[in-house]
Amino acid sequence: MLYPLPADEIAQIFATHKEAAIAWVQEEAANAGAWSYLARRLEELGIAAGMTHPRPRCVARRPSSSPAGSFHGNHESDQETLIMRALAAF
Repeated sequence: MLYPLPADEIAQIFATHKEAAIAWVQEEAANAGAWSYLARRLEELGIAAGMTHPRPRCVARRPSSSPAGSFHGNHESDQETLIMRALAAF
């Protein structure tokens, strides 16, 4: 749920995993989706929880004016790339 953001629940998780790094992974381009709404909020919660690495990272498609990828045939490889980037980030 994005709004209202379940800040208390997120803060509890962050406090339990203070050494973890935060990644927001989305299918949309980096300039779309929930990232712009959540970036500051997640960082503030991470700082308040005393996390070592409170600044979240976004794993998404490159910024684009289009809400979707160019060809449906590329969808599976795009998805695989996002997943691999998300898992390799840390």
